[in-house]
Amino acid sequence: AALLWSEGIDINTTYAESFRDKTRAKTLQIANNEKLNTVSARLHRVALKTFYGKPLLWQHQASSFLPLHAHLEIDYQQTAHLLAHETVIVVENWESFNQIDDMALDFSPAGDNPLIIWRGEQEGVRADNALALLKKLHKPVWACVDYDPSGLIIAQSLPCFVGMIKPDLTELREILINNKGLYSRYLKQLNHSQSLLDAATHPDIVQVWQIIREFGKALPQEFFILHE
Repeated sequence: AALLWSEGIDINTTYAESFRDKTRAKTLQIANNEKLNTVSARLHRVALKTFYGKPLLWQHQASSFLPLHAHLEIDYQQTAHLLAHETVIVVENWESFNQIDDMALDFSPAGDNPLIIWRGEQEGVRADNALALLKKLHKPVWACVDYDPSGLIIAQSLPCFVGMIKPDLTELREILINNKGLYSRYLKQLNHSQSLLDAATHPDIVQVWQIIREFGKALPQEFFILHE
């Protein structure tokens, strides 16, 4: 009881379930320790951007521009309805998302000014938040992912998926021939993905899967980031 008192908790009115689904601010209304809550401090957050020099488009308000290698983090539940882009690119890895303007890939299939979304991770800016945003937007989605079994699974599982951002297939084949790519990563990912990819029907998935299966290698998307 003394410990609960020191935490500012009234044992007569506050129970373990009292902290369920509360933000840190709301937790401080019933306790002194904001970390007793069960909700992530970055609940519903998604990281997004546009290509440098392209406007971030909003419904019924002025567009905005971001600096190079900058992004905006939003609460998708509160903001999704305000986004006004007609197409979307989802980027698997953070470095590629952050430096997408430096990538030697053809992004033109996704249109002149796509919204670019980071897929996210397990904590903080979470992958399930990005998926939820895509469902709300319901716009055509292009996947910019690793060229490996897991990347292809991510791509074809995206809501509203219409295609992959990928190098020319001849170029991809030459890259893998020239001692680039990882055998070990390909083999590690194979068991949980091979049957799904063998059954794939989307042309982009089928074509890329055929090449990486032929060489038995995984190629990280960061390979295409240009450096000075």
